[in-house]
Amino acid sequence: MRWTVNLINVTLFVFLITGCFNSNQNDKEIMKVQETQETQETQVAVHQTKFSYLEQLSDEKVKLYEQYLADKNISHFKAFSPEEVLLAYIHASVSGDIEVN
Repeated sequence: MRWTVNLINVTLFVFLITGCFNSNQNDKEIMKVQETQETQETQVAVHQTKFSYLEQLSDEKVKLYEQYLADKNISHFKAFSPEEVLLAYIHASVSGDIEVN
């Protein structure tokens, strides 16, 4: 009987001691997840740029488009190709310029 009690006490003591040791396995996994998340956030931040249809136009034509927005004179589009006029129209529509629509 005494031997059984001692065996139980020793077993409980061993479980207690082994439970107190930190294996760092969870810490390593947490660090991996955090590093992956930081890498993904960095990649997203690098690739987030503001898109504009006007990027496809030359600087001169962007200035002509801005003049058109100021005075609504369509003669500014004389130098534009049909595709460029369409780009300007799409940009105005996306920007919410209701007078262009």
